[in-house]
Amino acid sequence: MKRFTILALLVAMFTMGIQARGKQPIVFNKLPEAVQTEVKKNFTEDQIHFITSQRIMPRHYMYVFTLADNTQFKYDNKARLKKINSPAGVPEALLPEEIKTYVANTFPNTIITEYEPEMLSQKVKLDEKMTLIFSKKGKFIRIDD
Repeated sequence: MKRFTILALLVAMFTMGIQARGKQPIVFNKLPEAVQTEVKKNFTEDQIHFITSQRIMPRHYMYVFTLADNTQFKYDNKARLKKINSPAGVPEALLPEEIKTYVANTFPNTIITEYEPEMLSQKVKLDEKMTLIFSKKGKFIRIDD
């Protein structure tokens, strides 16, 4: 009986943890100050159609912003950009200069539809469905399919 009670408690805690990780709508002024400041550099509050927050781990959140043109971008709670996805093209102000230059010279007449900085690299997806991998410093590494 004691084992069953402990098992039931563990299952309940696990289930509550999963539910706590769900996406929740949030208003702009409830975001952390650092995230608000970073977002205001490139967008106005009027451009933002919808914001959700998602708890990833204790004290670690991901904020997803959706604009009217279906552009989505993600910041973590420390105001680090995690991903941008835009069918109309990622705003150039959010891209590193090295990547913009490489894509413009190597793939003219293409649009960068996705940008994702990672721990050791940066990914860029072009409208031709091609993914380019760059180093953290913006040096081209390879093409991924």
